[in-house]
Amino acid sequence: LTDLATVRGGGRNDLNTAAAVLFKMNVSPVLVAGYSFGGDNHGDTNLAGETRETIASVTALGDLYTKLVKYGLQDQVTIAIQNVFGRTLSTKAHSNEPNGRNHNANHHCTVMIGANLKAGVIGGVKLQKNQFDYQATGFDSATGAANEAGDVPFEETLESVGKTFGRAVGVSAAVLDDQITKGKVITAALA
Repeated sequence: LTDLATVRGGGRNDLNTAAAVLFKMNVSPVLVAGYSFGGDNHGDTNLAGETRETIASVTALGDLYTKLVKYGLQDQVTIAIQNVFGRTLSTKAHSNEPNGRNHNANHHCTVMIGANLKAGVIGGVKLQKNQFDYQATGFDSATGAANEAGDVPFEETLESVGKTFGRAVGVSAAVLDDQITKGKVITAALA
């Protein structure tokens, strides 16, 4: 309660303190928090805002982990961060303008951290057919390697992330298959 009393606002560190305390007190099994990694940055000069927000959010995630360790929860909490709507990765796809990025629905990024997850990178990116920007690839669920002929096509990657996260936190395969009808568990990501 002493730590909870230090919360004074809605900043990243205050959210981290509240989350860690609520987990420690067994008040909440799930919490949702916002960590910005740049937002809607169509006109972000030299991507300065995106850079600032990304550094601040990565620092905040380190702070959250430190707080979880303080309470002995580092092996009991699973964290997922997801950007389901990507941004252009090429300045050509932003009218050759390096200051900002446009929307790009052809890729997304997820970071999952937890006791039942392995460190590593799953999938990859490839140049789009129009040679204008990049998009996510399909991949092999057993190895995580980018592979257009793999058993997880790009179109099923979000569902596969959902099923993999579910398995990591203990949801049965039967429930996941009933609730998420596409995709498959990415066994390469599970410890």
